[in-house]
Amino acid sequence: MQLFQKLKTLVFEERYVIGQHASERLEERLDAHPNPIIEVSQILEDGTRVKAVWSYLGKSGFAKLVTVHYFDEE
Repeated sequence: MQLFQKLKTLVFEERYVIGQHASERLEERLDAHPNPIIEVSQILEDGTRVKAVWSYLGKSGFAKLVTVHYFDEE
């Protein structure tokens, strides 16, 4: 079964959890504006390839590493 179909079935069966970050984002006010993000493929120092999600924090002028996804994890 493909990953998308597996996840769709699990959500339909109400067999899911919500991470803290997602929960916090869902609780924000409806007029909140998300920070702009980009997803990039990067290689760590040890040679591991990852997808990194970066966000721009406009008020502080900083870049924020939001999360990292390892391609070799299932």
